[in-house]
Amino acid sequence: MAQDYKSLLEEALKAAAYFQKRGRDIPEDIAADIENYRKAWLAQQIGPALRDSLMAFFQNHDEPMSLLLAYEPGKGIKVGIPQGDIAIQSFFEIPIESKGKEKKKEEDKKRSYSPDSTTRLIATFDDGTVYDDIFGTVVIVKCIEKIGIDRSRNALNNLGYNRMGIPYIVDVKPKDREKFYHPLSNGSFLLVNNSNERKKNIIEQVGRHCGVGVKCQVIPRHGNGGNQEEES
Repeated sequence: MAQDYKSLLEEALKAAAYFQKRGRDIPEDIAADIENYRKAWLAQQIGPALRDSLMAFFQNHDEPMSLLLAYEPGKGIKVGIPQGDIAIQSFFEIPIESKGKEKKKEEDKKRSYSPDSTTRLIATFDDGTVYDDIFGTVVIVKCIEKIGIDRSRNALNNLGYNRMGIPYIVDVKPKDREKFYHPLSNGSFLLVNNSNERKKNIIEQVGRHCGVGVKCQVIPRHGNGGNQEEES
């Protein structure tokens, strides 16, 4: 099995950051590991991936040329022509997210879908549409999208719904509160960190404000479920 140089590189960079935060010099062995792992990973993973596309370019280029690959963990790779000792004239960038970021995204997704431990939410519209799920987040998201995201956003703002001055529907997740907001179909985000009873009130009030008939029920839920974090 091939060595995972990308993970080794990220671990070495974390070790270096530990010493830097404490105002200490990075040990020579860690600095050497960073350099070696960086080169090995680029050679092992990136080189073969780019080879075919670059070959098409070089086959039609008669003059010698050097390319430089520069990798920054968590951000991506720059491919370009070296200029001077360290400067790079970038051709293009390949965004790459670290495993840590992917894991955090997955944890946040699970958190926003965490069911209320004792109840479930059911929403019934006048046109006969029914949303019933153990995940209250699923129900309120579907209701907001059915009513209309922009209409719901205006209704929530007019009704005074906000958390610490932050609207319930935002275009960008507030820093340090990303896990409390769930994505909507138009790319915006809805605050879902509240109880099913609170979600019920929000859906019904938004519906009335927008002239859409919808009634909600919060009923006991049987079986074991996760715990939903709440804020008042």
